[in-house]
Amino acid sequence: MQIIPTSALPYYTMTCTLDGRPYIFTFTYSTREDRWYFDLADVDGNDIVLGTKVTPSTDLLGRFRYLASCPQGTIIASVNATSQDDTPPGLQELGVPSRVQLVYVTTTDLAQIAAGTFVP
Repeated sequence: MQIIPTSALPYYTMTCTLDGRPYIFTFTYSTREDRWYFDLADVDGNDIVLGTKVTPSTDLLGRFRYLASCPQGTIIASVNATSQDDTPPGLQELGVPSRVQLVYVTTTDLAQIAAGTFVP
């Protein structure tokens, strides 16, 4: 598993490597909704996923995994173990050491979980 580095800036773009392939993330914070969204593109700027809401404890890539260009692992908005609050993160609540972090579960991790051999 890997933590996807995020920022409290209300709009930014960054590159992150997932399962050995680089991807471009664009994060946008909606003040009207008090919600984070992200877009995902390949390194050539071709869109893969647009406008995905950051929702805790949800497989954020599940419905897109059929796309060949989509990472085959999953991204989960993981709520900090010390927090009882599982609502979507606000502007200052996304990232390390905030209340919610984006975690990428690699394809290797998913295979180990399915086989019952995963060790965190």
